[in-house]
Amino acid sequence: MILRTIIKPIIDSFFKSIIGATLIVSGLIKANDTIGFSIKLSDYFQDGALAYRVQDLFGWSSFSLEWLIEYSLYLAIFICVLEVVLGFCLIVGSKIKETVFLLMSMLLFFLILTLHTATCGGGLSASGIQIQCVSDCGCFGDALKFTPWGSFTKDLVLIILLVISVIITFDLYKRKKNRPYKVSYLNSLFDDIFAVTFTFIFTLIWCVIISWYFPLVLISLFFIIYFFIKKYYSSEILIVLAISLVSLAFCYYTLNNLPIKDFRQYKIGTELKEDQLFNLDQNCFDCKPELINTNEPCYEELAADCVHPEACNYNPEWKNHPDYNSALPETWRCDFPKDHPLYKTGMKCECEKMPSVRKDFLNFKSVVLFISNDFNKSNKSVYKDLNLLMKNLNDNDIKSFYAFAGSPPSLFEKNNILEGNKFLFADEEMSKMMIRSNPGILLIQYGVITHKWHHNNMPDLREILKILKD
Repeated sequence: MILRTIIKPIIDSFFKSIIGATLIVSGLIKANDTIGFSIKLSDYFQDGALAYRVQDLFGWSSFSLEWLIEYSLYLAIFICVLEVVLGFCLIVGSKIKETVFLLMSMLLFFLILTLHTATCGGGLSASGIQIQCVSDCGCFGDALKFTPWGSFTKDLVLIILLVISVIITFDLYKRKKNRPYKVSYLNSLFDDIFAVTFTFIFTLIWCVIISWYFPLVLISLFFIIYFFIKKYYSSEILIVLAISLVSLAFCYYTLNNLPIKDFRQYKIGTELKEDQLFNLDQNCFDCKPELINTNEPCYEELAADCVHPEACNYNPEWKNHPDYNSALPETWRCDFPKDHPLYKTGMKCECEKMPSVRKDFLNFKSVVLFISNDFNKSNKSVYKDLNLLMKNLNDNDIKSFYAFAGSPPSLFEKNNILEGNKFLFADEEMSKMMIRSNPGILLIQYGVITHKWHHNNMPDLREILKILKD
């Protein structure tokens, strides 16, 4: 009797809290940086990362997951929310049958995925695809790196603990099956006491390991919501919805701002080394250009890359070119019918090698860097304000630069959207790691990253001057 009424519930709460706290912390770490997690998912969706296994095992040569890459951010948010909700529902016993089924399915999938990652050997697949091994599953984002076999072991342990917990849970409640009223698997008050205690203990352990204590705040909020709904509504589905909304709101906040905790190598306070600014080079557009006409027809779909021979000179330096026609409006675009004789104008740059500016960045007293990992995917609406801020900074003798990776601005975009401001080439991987904003803003002082801003929280000149004065 004592075993059934006291010992088993305590053991059950203990195991559920281990699993639940692990899932919640893991989900919140990824929700803190959904963009980073989406990049990890994109790596897995490459044909050489995961799809080749299916192709080789089942002879399905056309199988591909690359179409999921454009949805990776939405999938990242969904997985983060699902992980947090399932972890908390397991702890409090909300919708326990559905929770256990979904949780077991998810853990088994992760187990297979980590096994695949751990056994990846590189080289070529049987179908001739270059294998791209993903070194880390991203279970805990950048906060805690597991080896593939370490991730596999973690998932296996969680599955074993879940099986034990399920056996105990359903053994405790099977005696209620013949009762005339509906049985609820929600925790009793006795269960809640141990569930709360164990959950906070295991969450605190994880927080100490990753040096981030914000999960304790959110878990406290989850329990407040749980006790409120349990007391006044006693609705399991309402608990699920409430925790889902809070988790989704957290994802939304971090997506539209910077992560609350930055675990990457470019976090605030980092003293940059030259090798951390790889491929940060001067843009070839800033060299003196020589215009050439390739005589290649181009049409509307090429958009800003299409330039009429007489409109080759948005750059003020080109005004002396014989093809220059000052009568052309500055807002000229490539919006002509397809039968119009348009041509792609090439640009030959005199500088054969673009000079590096990495050492300069480490020696500047202060420099403001406006960086984008892909201009075409960046928020174009903010460049007007960025241009104004850059002008104000330059007027106050504060160095500032644009830096673009991925798809840099075209000539038309450089002189219209960027208002002719010079920019640097940046490495795409570096720019993504530097800041989770496209574009984002960094203040670097004597080679140390002192401040970061999302473009939604853009500073003004007064704020930057105050920082530099202090």
